[in-house]
Amino acid sequence: MDKQIISDKFNQLVDELSVNRPRENVIESIHKVLSLSPQQIGELIKASKSTL
Repeated sequence: MDKQIISDKFNQLVDELSVNRPRENVIESIHKVLSLSPQQIGELIKASKSTL
């Protein structure tokens, strides 16, 4: 994927998520998620499903 498309999509995601939160907090949260291993992400998904 073209870097500009990725950048646009990232900014769109941040805009959508930062409706009720400061933009910096959203970007920080996204970076935290991106630094997780696939196993950790799997565990997060399982945990979120069990709380729904």
